[in-house]
Amino acid sequence: MVICPGGGYARLSIDHEGYDVAKRLNEMGVAAFVLKYRLPNDQSQPDKSIAPLLDAQQALRLVRQQANKFNISPSRVGLMGFSAGGI
Repeated sequence: MVICPGGGYARLSIDHEGYDVAKRLNEMGVAAFVLKYRLPNDQSQPDKSIAPLLDAQQALRLVRQQANKFNISPSRVGLMGFSAGGI
């Protein structure tokens, strides 16, 4: 599971909505990866959803490509997000 923490595109709530969630998923036997995605800024990115979306897509590709390394099935990789991380 790739986890995208929220934070309203101003910051990342990476501890509470990232690492804590990953730890709980690990306790349930689920492999979890916390994504530290790029936060957009108004000057370079008029559409604030593009950079985080590209980062999420790349994270899914990367985890699927390296699935054997983590002993997981590439077809069972999912994505979850909170607030702004719920792209």
